[in-house]
Amino acid sequence: MSLAGPTRELNDPPSKRTRCGSDAELNGRIGYKQVFTPGALLHDRQMIFEHFALNVPDVRAMSRWYVEHLGFTITRQRADAPYTHFLSDDARRVVVELYSNPTAAVLDFATLAPLSFHFAVVALDAVIERRRLESAGASFVVEDRLADGSVLIMMRDPWGVPVQLCQRTSPFPGYEKSS
Repeated sequence: MSLAGPTRELNDPPSKRTRCGSDAELNGRIGYKQVFTPGALLHDRQMIFEHFALNVPDVRAMSRWYVEHLGFTITRQRADAPYTHFLSDDARRVVVELYSNPTAAVLDFATLAPLSFHFAVVALDAVIERRRLESAGASFVVEDRLADGSVLIMMRDPWGVPVQLCQRTSPFPGYEKSS
């Protein structure tokens, strides 16, 4: 598939990538740094995860919201229908492809149980991030406080897609707390 139109490549300097704030601002807000070595990914493997895709009602608005409020970067985008956008995380790995393709069904995300499907993002302070996202149009679903002190807050973005804020006491391997 050709992705004609303006693109933002992973090797572009941060000033050329489409994102919210500087790297320092984002790392401060999110609170973790993911270790990522692009050249080593396929060294001993035949395949690795590339991305998850969703057909959404308004890809351009949704992509802007994910950049502005969740810290994703638009890595590539297509200027014509279906307006495909590939979003990357702070480790500069593409994680999701969003598009608005009328030839395929758009799920009614608001009716899907959040535990059946959701995005999950790391948050240094999930409660503060919940308030910030609510003011940006997200809605609260549930807050879980785990025995180890972790806080997991489930929300829905303005299109009903479930988004989980993860403030883990013991982060998953590959994520280190910023100092």
